[in-house]
Amino acid sequence: MESKERQFSTHWAFPFLPPKSRRRLCPMTEVKSTQPLTETKAEIAFRWWDHNIRPRDTKSRARSLAACLRRGDGVTILSQPEVQKLASDLEFQPHNARSLIRLSQILSCIREDDSRSLATIIGGNPPLLSPLRFHKILRAEFKDEELVDYLRRAVDMAGKRCNVESMAGDLIYWGDAVKTRWCFDYFGS
Repeated sequence: MESKERQFSTHWAFPFLPPKSRRRLCPMTEVKSTQPLTETKAEIAFRWWDHNIRPRDTKSRARSLAACLRRGDGVTILSQPEVQKLASDLEFQPHNARSLIRLSQILSCIREDDSRSLATIIGGNPPLLSPLRFHKILRAEFKDEELVDYLRRAVDMAGKRCNVESMAGDLIYWGDAVKTRWCFDYFGS
């Protein structure tokens, strides 16, 4: 009897929605899950890095994949099964190929996850990366090949460590908002 009342009250409250949508909106019929509802693209990229790139000291496949991603051209990078898995997990389409290549190239350079962002590590007083080089990073667009070179140098100067999840999110959503946050992180404001 109780389930019929729930269905009726849910239908009455949201008659314009299909039954599945009503169940999600009505707290009485909501099913609790122990798993997170959604995983951000940055978390997906971090999980991919943690599984495929981080264990390079113990797994030869991780070591060879990281080398291939650092040195390979676009087609070589895209032909790696791990990169295609990342594309699938991120729901990237063929028009996102350049972003996927850049993301995997930069993530392959990072050896250690740190709690601080890359901009925080390379900034400070005195900065590890000169303000002129930092400005070049900010002026570069994500589609530019120079951005990968600038970021690789910055990662090297940071000791090949930074917050991988933050870096992945910044690379996926590279734009004015990310560049603004990088300025504040770099100058310690």
